[in-house]
Amino acid sequence: MKKLVTKSKYSVILIALIASVLSCSPKIQSNMMVQKKSVFFPKETDTARFQFLTSYSKSSDIMAKQSGFKASIVGEQEVIHIGKPFGIAISNGKIYICDSDNREIKVLDLENKDFKSYKPKVKRGFAQAMNIFIDEEGLIYLVSPLKRLISIYDDNMNHITEFGPDVNYRPIDIAVKNDKIYIVDIGNNRVNIFDKTTKELIGFFPDSVVGNDDWLYSPTSISVSDNQIYITDTGDFSLKVYSLEGEFLKKIGSVGDGLGQFTRPKGNAVDKEGNIYVLDAAFENAQIFNKEGQLLMFFGGPYNGPGDMYMPAEIIVDYKNKDYFKHLVDNKYDLLNLIIVTNQYGPEKVSVYGRVELKK
Repeated sequence: MKKLVTKSKYSVILIALIASVLSCSPKIQSNMMVQKKSVFFPKETDTARFQFLTSYSKSSDIMAKQSGFKASIVGEQEVIHIGKPFGIAISNGKIYICDSDNREIKVLDLENKDFKSYKPKVKRGFAQAMNIFIDEEGLIYLVSPLKRLISIYDDNMNHITEFGPDVNYRPIDIAVKNDKIYIVDIGNNRVNIFDKTTKELIGFFPDSVVGNDDWLYSPTSISVSDNQIYITDTGDFSLKVYSLEGEFLKKIGSVGDGLGQFTRPKGNAVDKEGNIYVLDAAFENAQIFNKEGQLLMFFGGPYNGPGDMYMPAEIIVDYKNKDYFKHLVDNKYDLLNLIIVTNQYGPEKVSVYGRVELKK
C-alpha cells in the first residue's frame, strides 16, 4: 500500500476541492478566552466550517477546582482519568463514554460540572461495554461484544433489562429508530433487527454472500437518519448505505490514501442535512460527504495540537446540547451543532467540535 498521505498533501488538494462549495469572507480573528488561539477547519480558507471547542480527558477538566480549605478538611479530590474511550453518547446535558480500559461508563455532567464513573450491572456481573446509544425516551443501551449482550438502563445507570446473547455472535454497535433496534453483529457479518418492545429478532441484513456489493465484510459502526442506515465496513474500506428495511442503496469510498478513500474507517455519523462524517483511524481525521456521497472536506489530522486526533474511534452529531458550548465559539460565528469524537490515545480523549457559520 502507498505511504499514507501527509497533511500537506491533503491541504493542497483540499483547497481546490472545496473552492466550489465554500464561500469567501474576511479572515477571522479569535477572541476566545479558553485558548490563546482558536482552532478552525479548514485552516487554509477564509471561511471556517468547524471550530475545535474543547476536550475532556479527566475529571478535573470539568469539575471546579477544589479549594485549599476544602482539601484540608476532606482531603485532596481524586482525579479520575478516561482510559481508552470508544463509544459515546450525549443526552440532557450529560456525555456518556464507554471506557474500555476500565470497563466503565464515564459520565460528564455539563450542567452541574460533575464527573461520575459507573460499572454497569447486568444479570451476571457487569457489562463490558464497547458502544452506547440513548434513545428518544432517555433509555441507555450498552453493547458488550464479549458477553454477546445488549443491556438497557435508565438515566441513572440502573439496570432495566438485557437481551441478545442467543442471537448475536459479536455485537459491536447499536442504533434505535422508531420501533426497531439495529445491532451491528461483526461476528455474523450483518445487522440484526430487533423489535423495540419485545426484544425479539425480526430480521437482519444483508441476506447476501461474499463478493456482492451489499455484503458486510467487517461492519463496525452504525448511524441512522430518517430514512437510511449507514454502516462502516472496515473490512471493505468503505461506508455502505441501506434503507431502513435493509435494502442496499450505495457504497461510499474505497481503499487508498487519497481524498474520499479509507485505510481504517471507524465511526460514522450523519447530520440533519444528510452530510455524513466518517472517521479514519489511520489518517486520524473525519472526512465529510454530502448525501450523494461526494467528499466535501475533512477535519482533524495526526495529533500535533488541539483539535487534532489520536486513533479516533467513534463520532456523534448533536443539536440539543449546543448551549453548553456556545461561550467557546468565536464571536464572529454562530454554532449550528456539535460533533464529538473519542480518541483512544493522546491528551484529548473526548474532543468537541462545533459546526459554525458566519453571523449574518
